[in-house]
Amino acid sequence: AFSPDGRELAFVRFEEGHNEVYVQSLSSSFEPEGNPRQLTRLNLLASNPVWMPNGESIVFSAGGTVRSFLWRVAASGEGQAEQLTSLGDDVAWPTISRAGELVYSQGHHDSDIWTGELKAGSPLRKIVTSNREELAAHFSADGRRIVFISSRSGENEVWIANADGTQPLRLTSMRASITGWPSWSPDGSKILFDSNLSGSYHLYTISAAGGEPTQL
Repeated sequence: AFSPDGRELAFVRFEEGHNEVYVQSLSSSFEPEGNPRQLTRLNLLASNPVWMPNGESIVFSAGGTVRSFLWRVAASGEGQAEQLTSLGDDVAWPTISRAGELVYSQGHHDSDIWTGELKAGSPLRKIVTSNREELAAHFSADGRRIVFISSRSGENEVWIANADGTQPLRLTSMRASITGWPSWSPDGSKILFDSNLSGSYHLYTISAAGGEPTQL
């Protein structure tokens, strides 16, 4: 996004599992002048930077795979990005008029886990549900339990439950922008999953009985 005077360009750069907002100064012929300056270090998925009419700050959306928020940061690079909490969560895609009016979208994602027999005409049953997303379910080797990702706590975390969806239990509290793809060890004692908690993606294991995850 060009600044109001056309002399700076705001953009996002993907780096090791997260996006950050940068600004590049430009000459009158739109050639880059110097190196881009990094405005954010949020370790989140930032997108869609737009300029305030005075050119002094930039509004953008950032969050994880579950929730996103609108933020504002000084174009000079001074200070920290400020979250616009009054707008709530699940907000994205800001645009700003020349008069300073803000337009944005607000959405909500809700998916559930279903099961059914592998034969024609077999009915499907919803076994794991909430008002958020339930994803990536896998049965244990003995078929007695499932592991899945749920965002019901506000972020994607690893959960387990009985095969019929009863007694759900949260295993992780990573609070990362992306945590996912869990699978069982052959003996059912551990769960393997990935997360970008540190900014880069790594593999972790955690006991199926709970406890602290271990990075591989």
